[in-house]
Amino acid sequence: MLIYNEDTDFRFYLVEAGTMTAEKLDINVDGLDGSGVGLYLVCPNCMKANFPSKVLETFTDGFDANLGMDQKCFNGEIGEWGYRRAANIQALERHGIDSNAYLLRRAREKGFGTGVTVRMNDHHGCHLKRSLFMGDYYFSHPELLLENVPREPIYDFSHPEVRERMTRFVVEVMDRYEPDWIDIDWLRHLPHFEPGKGADNAGLITEMMADIRHAADEREKKFGHAIRICGTVPSRYELAVYHGLDAAAWADRKLVDVIILGQLLFRNGFIDPGSWRPHLADPAFPVAVRIECFQNAYPGGPRQNSPLPEVPGAFEKVVRFTRGAAWSAHHRTADHLEFFNYHRVRHDPAGSALFADCVSPETLRGKERWFAVGYDDVDMPCDLYYNGWRQPGVFEKYIAEALADGSYPYALPRRIGPGRIEKFLFPSGPVPEPEARLRAVFSGVPADARVTLGGVPGVFREGGWDFPAGTRVSEDATVEVASPPEKECYVTEAVLQVRFPEKEKE
Repeated sequence: MLIYNEDTDFRFYLVEAGTMTAEKLDINVDGLDGSGVGLYLVCPNCMKANFPSKVLETFTDGFDANLGMDQKCFNGEIGEWGYRRAANIQALERHGIDSNAYLLRRAREKGFGTGVTVRMNDHHGCHLKRSLFMGDYYFSHPELLLENVPREPIYDFSHPEVRERMTRFVVEVMDRYEPDWIDIDWLRHLPHFEPGKGADNAGLITEMMADIRHAADEREKKFGHAIRICGTVPSRYELAVYHGLDAAAWADRKLVDVIILGQLLFRNGFIDPGSWRPHLADPAFPVAVRIECFQNAYPGGPRQNSPLPEVPGAFEKVVRFTRGAAWSAHHRTADHLEFFNYHRVRHDPAGSALFADCVSPETLRGKERWFAVGYDDVDMPCDLYYNGWRQPGVFEKYIAEALADGSYPYALPRRIGPGRIEKFLFPSGPVPEPEARLRAVFSGVPADARVTLGGVPGVFREGGWDFPAGTRVSEDATVEVASPPEKECYVTEAVLQVRFPEKEKE
């Protein structure tokens, strides 16, 4: 099954402030026609809610569109997007329209399965001293925030008040929208406990998930239908437990129906559902992979799906990297795929065709797909991660020092000394199509380097190394790069392309 995750507020940015109507919401669902998506999830919150919640503060609390940009509820943040969001929510509410309910109804009419995804510890805007994302509750309860994540302080789930408040919000969402599915998203954001204390507190989150399951069970009879629960957690079991998220225990106790594996922001094709199965009492328990729209090679490295030049246009790159991520996930026994942060892609006329490509290995066969060497951004101290994205030079300093002392854990960037050989592993899975042509592209590798795949040398043409027809890959591809005798390479990107030249000519 393909799952589409509808962002909390992107829907409100599509039109000018105060001009949103119900009909202008339709594109968010209609753009998925023919996509193969089976489940449409709507998100109702960041730190605040986008509907009149009785539990969380809302984006329209204290907002008056007549007062312009500089008003108290903005908390000192002057930005057109915050104004547009609040003004368009308010425009709908004046007509009695809840955008979440409207989108869910529209999706049901279109034949999609429907549900809600709740972000448990979202901290958008917390790198600012004050922002519209924050509310009075956040400012008045510093004792509930994590002390050792100073760059972007968020809630500490070791406090009963924090857990109870978010449980109440999940129940409020169930009662308001009567969803068939509800996703409890623990990746927006990390951490939930002080660094190093997650595993010791995992039982607290498990019991919280038990309370949510109990609330869903009580409402199934009232609503007349089942409520299935997803739990979204870090990509690897050990990382999930480190952050207090023992999703295997949730599965074993039947507190969830699906586990979704993902990252904080960037796509990594090595997310492996199969690695979770030894930790599950039922190895066949459904495990999904979240596919992010963005591609990133290393901390602080190039973003937005690679600057590699062969294919013009960001959308074409998104298509190829997404197909690669889907192929890799299917190969690694993913039961479902979830598309996250694909709202701009969904609004492209070719977006639904991309999702349809990703339904199964069969629908992906014969279609160009790219695989990048990347990193798992959950596998990094949270304060370093957030600090690095907010302050110039932090990642560069970390990488230089870690490379110097041999502690750097990621594949890129990588130095290759003169005459030395380095191996690069790509999450390609097998390449079964006999007509496929393989091509490796590296940033920082000179044209006179020797690049081989399975011992077969590639020929350098127009920025990459083409391998001869008939070069096969039976598992994940390993490409060797031999630096020229007198040159040192500093590799910052590595992409393996599976291409179909005859189809490209059609």
